[in-house]
Amino acid sequence: DGVTIQDSPAEIGIEFGGMMRITQFEVTGPNGPVPLDGQPGSEQVDRYFVKPSDTLSAGDYQVHWRGLSDDGHMMSDGFNFSVEP
Repeated sequence: DGVTIQDSPAEIGIEFGGMMRITQFEVTGPNGPVPLDGQPGSEQVDRYFVKPSDTLSAGDYQVHWRGLSDDGHMMSDGFNFSVEP
């Protein structure tokens, strides 16, 4: 959270300490919602990564996710990052 990276990332994702079924994963940047290659599925995962459909321009980005934990609890969180040219 809060990291600044050089150039557009090849993928954006999260890792969990247990299994999670991701139900929503959205990235928003300076130009609005970021199109992503791939959508959350019905399988449980301990890590979830997607690729931006296009190169991300310089600016600040917010990631918001929601999921269902292995024990049935709904969870959500997010993180921020910045891209510098």
